Amino acid sequence: MARWILVAGARRVIIAMEHTTKDGQPKILKKCTLPLTGVGVVHTIVTEMAYINVTPQGMVLEEVAPGRIR
Repeated sequence: MARWILVAGARRVIIAMEHTTKDGQPKILKKCTLPLTGVGVVHTIVTEMAYINVTPQGMVLEEVAPGRIR
């Protein structure tokens, strides 16, 4: 099921999502494979594993959930 979210005009966009698919593949991709409602507007990604800031230079891992680093 696709979820469409309009981000036009938002001051700050925070994405809350699961970090991996059911089979363990990462959901955070280098390039989006779905239609976009905004390009380059995400500021932060929050998952059950990590808190990630999105900057013009790339993604910055800010925090990792306890017990997630091996």
